[in-house]
Amino acid sequence: MRLNIKRLLRSRKTAILLMSLLLLSLLLSFLVPQRFNTPAAEFSRWQEAHRAWLPVTDFLGLHRLFTTPWFAALLFAFLACLVTATHAQFRIALKKTLGRADQRGQERRSAPSVELAVSGPQLTRQMRLLGYLKIGGGAGAVRFVKHPWGHWGIFLLHLGMLMAIAASLVIVLTGKRGTFRLAEGEIFTPGSPWANEELGMLAGPFLLPEAVRLRKVRPEFWPAGGVKNIRSEVTFIAPDGEATKQTIAMTPILRRRGLRIYQEAAFGTVFYLVFTDGQGVRAALALNLESPQEPRKASYGTFDFAGFPYRIKAKYYADAKKKTLAGDDPLLVIRLVDGPTVIGELSLRNGGEGRLGPYKVHLVQVAKWAGFVFLDTPGMAGVFGGFFIFSLGGVLSYFTIPREFSCQATAGGWRLTWRVSKFRRLYRDEYQTVIGQLRKQEEI
Repeated sequence: MRLNIKRLLRSRKTAILLMSLLLLSLLLSFLVPQRFNTPAAEFSRWQEAHRAWLPVTDFLGLHRLFTTPWFAALLFAFLACLVTATHAQFRIALKKTLGRADQRGQERRSAPSVELAVSGPQLTRQMRLLGYLKIGGGAGAVRFVKHPWGHWGIFLLHLGMLMAIAASLVIVLTGKRGTFRLAEGEIFTPGSPWANEELGMLAGPFLLPEAVRLRKVRPEFWPAGGVKNIRSEVTFIAPDGEATKQTIAMTPILRRRGLRIYQEAAFGTVFYLVFTDGQGVRAALALNLESPQEPRKASYGTFDFAGFPYRIKAKYYADAKKKTLAGDDPLLVIRLVDGPTVIGELSLRNGGEGRLGPYKVHLVQVAKWAGFVFLDTPGMAGVFGGFFIFSLGGVLSYFTIPREFSCQATAGGWRLTWRVSKFRRLYRDEYQTVIGQLRKQEEI
């Protein structure tokens, strides 16, 4: 039974099947929006448009694919395959590097071979001059290898994949992700509920080590339009009261207290309104709207508040003159709606007021808001380390091709057998050059 399992894990078909399933899973994560990094409104629209698929996506957990048990099982199975394959490649590389020349001389009878009347010291000296290293040997035999480290390229390719998959499994099992949104001046304290949270199967609660206060949001735009970057000036407040000012942006990612922190692509403006009815009863409401995409186009939102009898439909322009997205004078237009009936419409700028149906409305304050993503993924360094080793293995495999002369002592000199692991025609001239140099030694 053990032999069958080992053979199954070392099977190329098994590895290809598992790799294909992992690639299919990644494709599904692009086709099915992931709840963690998809805005709530967009996620709701997708669900509404794909109602027939919801039973399947909910059963398989496709909206949180990377934290599902079946995805972890795929990673674990592929990891087991890589462990066995990496061990096998290690043994192969070690044998190729340190194998005895008299053993390797029988490996390929078709390899070019020539007998030369040179002495052992002449052979060794000339091979060193030509860049060949003396490695291993046996009774009356010796090996000279150029770029022997190239034998380890395939092993490093496997080792890099092994490290990346192992680190990914750690992230899937123990990773923590959380998002929240703050308006300028607001504070998110440790233990507050996340707007969105995603935990690995073995992860505990995600609690921030310190509070976060948003001081200022500074969006940056491309000249032709569109968001270039968003930078938020924040203050981290430790439990002992120590305050540290930092900047969180879409890029670069901020690293603090073992966490990776970056800015969500979405941002906008929150409008603080006070509605006063005929009896002097006041209702303080906040309208949170995403930023418009173009200066002359508005951003829209619909709001229902508990205890407030009407629906509010709102839109706003980033600049009252509709000339820029980076303005500090937004224009808010609100409608009061009762079912299909529009009771009234009112346009307001910061500090403005006016009548809207039975209410006097005062726009008390305007502030920008931004969303933040906090990641606790302890295996991420292993993923990057794995890709580095994988890349190194690729470089060794294709740019440091080992070339080897296995030399066997004869009555009149040495018999040289030449081997190259790949690209034989490319290095044929090198073989001729080496033999030519050694033939000159015969004349000395």
